[in-house]
Amino acid sequence: MIYIQKLEDITKSDFLMVGGKAVSLGDLFHQDLSVPAGFVVTTEAYLDFLNGKVSLDLENQISSSFNSLNSELVAVRSSALADSWTGQLETFVNVDKRELMNKIISCWNSIRSAEAQNYAAEKNLIGNQLLVAVIVQKMIQSVSSGVMFTINPMSRQSDEVLIEAGFGLGEYLVRGPIAPDSFQIEKKTLKIKGRDIKVQETMMKFIDGENKEIPVPNNLKEKPALDDSKILELTKIAVQIEEYYHHPQTIEWTVDDQNKIWILQTRSTVIV
Repeated sequence: MIYIQKLEDITKSDFLMVGGKAVSLGDLFHQDLSVPAGFVVTTEAYLDFLNGKVSLDLENQISSSFNSLNSELVAVRSSALADSWTGQLETFVNVDKRELMNKIISCWNSIRSAEAQNYAAEKNLIGNQLLVAVIVQKMIQSVSSGVMFTINPMSRQSDEVLIEAGFGLGEYLVRGPIAPDSFQIEKKTLKIKGRDIKVQETMMKFIDGENKEIPVPNNLKEKPALDDSKILELTKIAVQIEEYYHHPQTIEWTVDDQNKIWILQTRSTVIV
């Protein structure tokens, strides 16, 4: 039984086993972009879980795959077969090996919660659309992180990339406690056309075994979360990914303490 798939080996033909988010990560690997190493616990494992058959073989495969990442901490994310689940399914960051199986089970269970089931009914999701795989990736400790749009959703300009950025873990920005910095960049010339820098008071960091909300250091509080070189590097990546898909994209990214950009996710953008 195929319970585990490495992210770098995933192609579109694996969709029914790994879900849309994992296929997108496989695409990013194939574009030679920097993506955190990881693996997927497939929908076959989820079906066994539904049937009460979580075996020692599955747990051993997960344990072995975790060890191969050479990382004490991982991010654990749901990857469903339907693309309509945004915000409905569980995501966990800074998970250690002891908690990994529990977090995978929490991701599986999240698609069966009352809220998720009501959402599925509203969206008419049935059959395979109710299956979920789980992505496990090496955790990147973020100095700054955010999201970028290959079409500016504010101006609806297709020749502009919009980047939103904040200090610390990206999950904090996504949940909305902070107002991010924003940058508008012209795709062809890479000219930074506009910038709106916010004063960020707090950020999320992993400290003493916990994800904690802490004050932003005074020397960073009023500074932009990205310098111009990183803004332009991200813009080039955004254009590359959009050209690969031939469709506007929303891309999650992070910058680590070695000043390296990592791409965490991409999905198609719908401009209304």
